[in-house]
Amino acid sequence: MKDIITINTYTYKDVLIISINEEDIEAFYKLFTSKNSSFISRNGISLQIIQSEESKIVIKDSNIIVFMSLTQFDIIVSLLQNYIKSNRKFPLDISLEQLDFLIESNEIKDVVLECGQFNDD
Repeated sequence: MKDIITINTYTYKDVLIISINEEDIEAFYKLFTSKNSSFISRNGISLQIIQSEESKIVIKDSNIIVFMSLTQFDIIVSLLQNYIKSNRKFPLDISLEQLDFLIESNEIKDVVLECGQFNDD
């Protein structure tokens, strides 16, 4: 049986947010580290992660394709590992634009991986 991973995608102004629920972060990490992964969000958006020479994001219709170099892949893996090992009091937001991804879209200026939520415990 395949693991179900809940991701949500939505836009805020000119930022596309890919949100991973707290309880799915470890499963997302496991699939993400396979380097070539595919996810479907609750609202039908398809997310593909593909290892590539260059890091860029292509957004077409209901598809988000993230091509990432090994360097950017390693950075994101490290951030996710540190978050998983932490007490997760604060969410982790990873801006792909700040990691020098080229975003091929006229409307979207950044794509953010949003992991978890604020935890007051």
